[in-house]
Amino acid sequence: LSPVGLSLVTKLAPMKIVGFLMGIWFLSSSIAHQGGKHIAKMMAVDEGAIVQGEKFQGCLANQEIKTALKEDFFQNWLSANPEGGEGTDPCAGLTGAELELCRGKNTLDEGLANPQFATYLNGKVGSEKYYPGQIQIKEIKEKAEEIKNEKLRDKEMGKSYVSFLTTDPQYSIAGGAAPKVVEKASASQIVDGTSSAEVIQCLREDTLTLALSVFRKLGYIAIGCGIFLFLLGPMVSRWMHGIK
Repeated sequence: LSPVGLSLVTKLAPMKIVGFLMGIWFLSSSIAHQGGKHIAKMMAVDEGAIVQGEKFQGCLANQEIKTALKEDFFQNWLSANPEGGEGTDPCAGLTGAELELCRGKNTLDEGLANPQFATYLNGKVGSEKYYPGQIQIKEIKEKAEEIKNEKLRDKEMGKSYVSFLTTDPQYSIAGGAAPKVVEKASASQIVDGTSSAEVIQCLREDTLTLALSVFRKLGYIAIGCGIFLFLLGPMVSRWMHGIK
């Protein structure tokens, strides 16, 4: 509703209709905020629930990782478990790094790249098949080294590292090995061939489906509102004595 349209409504339309339309106009901002809140909830991605879902499980071919992602310890990594929370504490009895992982909420990418996850998988397989891998991107590293401010330099240097789960021992950082320094073009190819990339690809497909379903619902709502306004048009025109 434009200000000109509202001014005409207040002069020509019946009093109750004026109040109704003015109310909608004043509440439009609040309605938009409320709608945005619900849309945000609909778009929220629960990685812990997704990796247990039927579609994700069907997408992921690696049976060893597929099973491990559903285990309680990994699900705890993907959710916040603050000390003193309600109910049973899933972190009870854990110490050190295991406790830290359980208490803090990690992303799926972070959980896969954690050395403890590779150790768990190798324990299930019975041999050293999986490795916590890491590479350093040469271009970002060199750019960071030119920064004089120590704090900013460390922050930029942190961006040069890419961590992942891999079956290729040459990228392993187990035992404190230094990460390989590679060019940016090579880094993408290396990461795309890792076990982490396979899992993340399935996650992206699932979240894309979620996003499309939300926009489909919003499209139906928009079509419904359009039909309602179209049907309301002749009635409003009569109230306005033919003025549009």
